[in-house]
Amino acid sequence: MKVNKKNLFHYLYYFGILIAFIFGYLISLFLYKKKRVVCTAPKINPNISIIYQHLKANGFNVLYLSISHSEYKKLRDQDKNTLFVMNPLHWSKIFSSKLIISSHTIIFHSFINFFTKIKTICCGHGIRTADNKNNVSHFKRTYYKFDEFWLFSNFERDIYKKLGYSKNNTYVTGYPVTSKLSEFNNKNNFQKNILIAPTSYEFKSKSNSKFDLDNIQFLKFLDDLANNFQYKITIKPHWKSKLKKSSISFIKNQKNLYFVNNDEINNYLELITSQDLLVTDWSSIYVDFLSLNKPIIFLDNEMPKTVSKFTEVFDNEIIKRVESYSEFKNQIVEYVFKTDFKNLEEKIFDNLDKSNIINNIVLRIEKVLNDYK
Repeated sequence: MKVNKKNLFHYLYYFGILIAFIFGYLISLFLYKKKRVVCTAPKINPNISIIYQHLKANGFNVLYLSISHSEYKKLRDQDKNTLFVMNPLHWSKIFSSKLIISSHTIIFHSFINFFTKIKTICCGHGIRTADNKNNVSHFKRTYYKFDEFWLFSNFERDIYKKLGYSKNNTYVTGYPVTSKLSEFNNKNNFQKNILIAPTSYEFKSKSNSKFDLDNIQFLKFLDDLANNFQYKITIKPHWKSKLKKSSISFIKNQKNLYFVNNDEINNYLELITSQDLLVTDWSSIYVDFLSLNKPIIFLDNEMPKTVSKFTEVFDNEIIKRVESYSEFKNQIVEYVFKTDFKNLEEKIFDNLDKSNIINNIVLRIEKVLNDYK
């Protein structure tokens, strides 16, 4: 969990978590350990959700820990096994468990490693796209603390090696969302459903980005495209992006443009599989979409300011980017694309067996639980 240094509320929230964490640990000293799994994420995402639901359906004693109160309120009415990070009694259940699976970092992970025997697994949330100067120090702060770090494919494992990852805790499992999406793999004709899903709009100079969702010219271009060719265009900003109210209002007021609020997405798989074509720039959502055997348009947008360089996920000879509105339009209308999707999938998936991912993950979890001492 990252703290915004400019937001006092974040400090107070974090302090509240710390108090609950300490009291929960003290309570757990009087409890018996159970063969129980805790799943958690800063915000629930497809990978952690699929793992949690699959473990639950297969008789595992499993809980889900919510970091935000709004998510907890939303989930607790649907699932009594939902915990909240501010509740000491909920933390006591976590400390009396044997395994924590997280898609991101774990709160007070170093304390958990030092004072408990709980095993921890990072199940991942997206393939490694960023190649930054502080890779090794970042790995030590996060992934080195896990007993196991699960990766998308051998291709991603090679990426981490090139970035200086040296701890022997990586396992290639594949991502559960890939397994689910591959079930929908088809070659149906284009039904005119288009998804626009760029990465976070934290550009160095937004004014220079012609494909910015806050660029009214781009939005008008999309609206004209939708109206002239009867496309249904769904616009899904990155969850970190904060669009202008005027941009959101424009999208919502158009007949064939549809705005998707990330907080309102109840089923990511349903959203993805209902689309016939993906338009993105630097978002790893394209890796999920590759499983559907459907076309992708890559925009030549500015790089996010938080990334100094990209890994081979984006920095490769296969991906070809569109640089203008006319080129964008022609690819969709003519249904002829610059990128060779078959070669791209072969490169990214690297012979990954998509059909066995979830079963292999369950077996991996059972092994960790059985090896617990």
